[in-house]
Amino acid sequence: MHLIAYIVLGLAGLMIAFQLFAWLDARRARGRSVPTGKSPGGPDIPANGLLYFHSPGCGACRPMTPLIEALAAERDDVRAIDAREHPDIARAFGIRGTPTLVQVRDGRIANVLLGARGQKQIQALLDDT
Repeated sequence: MHLIAYIVLGLAGLMIAFQLFAWLDARRARGRSVPTGKSPGGPDIPANGLLYFHSPGCGACRPMTPLIEALAAERDDVRAIDAREHPDIARAFGIRGTPTLVQVRDGRIANVLLGARGQKQIQALLDDT
């Protein structure tokens, strides 16, 4: 095999490993208590609801952001949080990448979904909250 093939395989392996570690972190976050209420300089965190972490330069966030913002305008339990603007909140929830949806139930993390999601998946999370 040529050197380039080894480099490409190595990079692909690193990308897969990064995704696997992010997924495992998301699984471990379940059940952890979260800081609810008003955060300093940021949005209030509901004890029951859906948090959407996004960032301005995130390409996968672009189709999701209008969906979440429309839901946030209709419902009190949905928050869109810019991870770059509020890194302390993102850190408290263990956010490593955007977009990330965090379902909060009774002040604890119930579920974490990494990556872009469609309207049906978002609505299913809200119905389960």
